[in-house]
Amino acid sequence: MKYQLIFQSPDKSFPHTIKKSLELLASKNSWDTLFVAMAYATVAGVRNLLETYPNMEYKWILGTDDFITQPDALRLCKNLANSSLRIISFAKKGARFHPKTIVLSSKDNASPTTLITGSSNLTISGLTRNGEAIFIASSESADEKAHFKEFANTIWRIGHNPTSNEIENYEREYCKHRKPLHGPKVPQKGREILKDDDSEKDPSLSNTCWIELGKNTALGRELEFKSEQALFFGLNPHGASSVEKSFKTSDGNIISLWLKYRQNNGMWRLQLSSDIPEVANGLRPIINGKLGRSPFAAVFTRTKISGLFKLRLLDVKSAKYQAIRKQSLKFGTLGKTSAREYGWY
Repeated sequence: MKYQLIFQSPDKSFPHTIKKSLELLASKNSWDTLFVAMAYATVAGVRNLLETYPNMEYKWILGTDDFITQPDALRLCKNLANSSLRIISFAKKGARFHPKTIVLSSKDNASPTTLITGSSNLTISGLTRNGEAIFIASSESADEKAHFKEFANTIWRIGHNPTSNEIENYEREYCKHRKPLHGPKVPQKGREILKDDDSEKDPSLSNTCWIELGKNTALGRELEFKSEQALFFGLNPHGASSVEKSFKTSDGNIISLWLKYRQNNGMWRLQLSSDIPEVANGLRPIINGKLGRSPFAAVFTRTKISGLFKLRLLDVKSAKYQAIRKQSLKFGTLGKTSAREYGWY
């Protein structure tokens, strides 16, 4: 058995965070199955692990003791393709479900199975900031592979598959007990939502997504949005071929618009058109002969029709926009680029 011991410290005196260690493992090996047993998980923690280990078969068993695991973390794991979720609580027994274990395996018999266990939960704080220690062991024999697999199965068997109603009931209790990890705050410049554990809503599961236009390009007809917002539209945050989506505008018409990925800045760009009434009227004022900052924010809402989004352009000083911004602030999903605020919920 090959093994490593990793210690993570917030004082930066150690070479790797746990996140970095997981990324190094991913770069050197090829697995197709990811097993995760965690006492607590956040949306950002799950997203971080998915980014490191994409397109795998996933098995998650997550604890619901103490109402720390975020409800959308459960929904995200349940709704992913090739993913199975089980949950577990020992509260009625006066105890806690408390493991923090990952097992990476492959159907290829020649590939090793790797077990990672230690103190870190599936949170951004646990993966990048807290003082944590993990043990990484890789199999060197068929017996060791079998042992790691049975260890994971032993934990897996004690959980159960939650229904959607069960997660909703958990969310109601979670909201009664929940204490935001850092509390509502106005985001600092450059704050990405999914880089801290305050973000309680996953963009792929959210109903509303928005971003201020600021000084959007092409005379105001191209809107760039943050890569993490691509998840709201079912897009790869790190790029893919251009796609066409349908939008219902303020005049009730349904139009098609293109979304294109820009490699130079890692952002997706929505190609707006004059079929949108607000675009036809002009999104950026002319001040002293030059285009000024747009007073609008683009607000996207899911409709009952799959693949159709409602598009509204709201004045950032309006009560409607301020209510939307307040909701994002409430759920920790208010982010900021160098000059524009954005969010979802």
